[in-house]
Amino acid sequence: MWKETSYLELLLLLAVILLLATLVYNGHLTTQHNRHLQKQSSHIPIVRTKEVVILEHYTYLQSEFIPNAFGVKNNYTLSPISQFLFSKSKVWKSNPFIMDPYFLILVQYSVLEAAKKYGIDVELVYAIIHKESCFYPYDISSKDCYGLMQINYPIWKDVLGLSSEIELFDIHKNIMCGTRILNIYIKKNNSLVNALQAYFGYSKYSYTYAKNVLALYKMYKKINNR
Repeated sequence: MWKETSYLELLLLLAVILLLATLVYNGHLTTQHNRHLQKQSSHIPIVRTKEVVILEHYTYLQSEFIPNAFGVKNNYTLSPISQFLFSKSKVWKSNPFIMDPYFLILVQYSVLEAAKKYGIDVELVYAIIHKESCFYPYDISSKDCYGLMQINYPIWKDVLGLSSEIELFDIHKNIMCGTRILNIYIKKNNSLVNALQAYFGYSKYSYTYAKNVLALYKMYKKINNR
């Protein structure tokens, strides 16, 4: 009986030792695996979603961009064009951004800055945004064109110094880049119609596109009493 009990106890003790050894070994492997993952993750860039980019730039708008660039603070007045767009928010139900005054303010001041920098009428920039994306900042075409002004990332990434398509979901950057591209085409062409066709990309639809943009340009000038 004693020998049988001692034998069972010995087996139980061995089983406990093996279990403890297994747990310690697995814990060591887990620690090593976690260290490996941490080492790998240090080389993986953080992916910023489109929503995060937009949210960041709403904050930037309120805290830095408008006060520093235009000398106004907590006094965001909608321009006649922004008021017009806001009044159409019920018509453009598929675009919730038109219903957001902060979005309209960000577009408004970005267009003002871009137009001033590149010597292009504010109304013309608005006309292109209207025609290209209908003011939807996440718009993506089948031809790799992104954002409000539908900038072709593969073609323009080096010229504009872009490192990722997601940068073009940044409202301010998209408008600055798109206006810069328009300025390049205006300088290369002897007429605004030709410049607009080049912006669209020459095709059987480019002349119609240019005519539509010019009609919108005229409409926005009327809204601005110009």
